[in-house]
Formats: sequence, structure tokens, C-alpha cells
Amino acid sequence: MPILLEEQLNYPLPQMHRVRQSFSRPRLEDIEAHIKQEITKKEISEKIKPGAKAAVAVGSRGIKNLAKIVKEVIGQIKEALYKAGAVYASMSGSGSSVFGLFEAPTQLKNQFSDCFVWEGQLP
Repeated sequence: MPILLEEQLNYPLPQMHRVRQSFSRPRLEDIEAHIKQEITKKEISEKIKPGAKAAVAVGSRGIKNLAKIVKEVIGQIKEALYKAGAVYASMSGSGSSVFGLFEAPTQLKNQFSDCFVWEGQLP
């Protein structure tokens, strides 16, 4: 099945030119140290508070060591949760979220009024 209609096959095409793009390919010698340095920057670290949410978007095109990078980012988020007072922090089994458990109640309902918030106490 053609993509074009029969009458469109007779349209003249414009002149074509070959184009080559080249992109810089910076390399990081120590991925973990670089991620830790970025996450501990004030503009990021100040935003991670008890009950806060963070999203990690992952795209794989042309990125070497992607699993290593994502593992380190998730590890840094967990570390930030511990520093914010969590007694336990982990990634969910499906990998869809990172969560922290806190001894003291937090004000999640006020902070995330447009989200579903489960509050409960562990036995």
C-alpha cells in the first residue's frame, strides 16, 4: 500500500542535499561522582524534603552506561530521603517510584492536595 495517493506521485520533488551533523561526545570518567556532584547542588538538594516527589525520566538513545547512570541517580534520591529523615528508602518492585518511610507523620495532604496520598502506620 503506497503512502502517497496516485495523483501525488507526479509532484516534482525539490532539490535534495546531503547533510551530515556531528555532535560533541563528551565522556565522563567517573559517572557516579559526576551524578553525586550534580544532585548535591543547592538548586536540587534544597527541593528534596520529607514527602516530596521526584521523577527520573530515562531515555536511551546514544547514552552509554545508561543502567549505571540510572542506578546512581536512584541511589542519590534514596540517600536524600534518608538525609530528610526517612528510616527506610527503596524503589518499588515495578520501578515506578522511589519512596521513603518516616517515623513522624508528614504533611503530605497539604503538600500534594491534587494527588492520592496514603497515610498509615506500620505495625
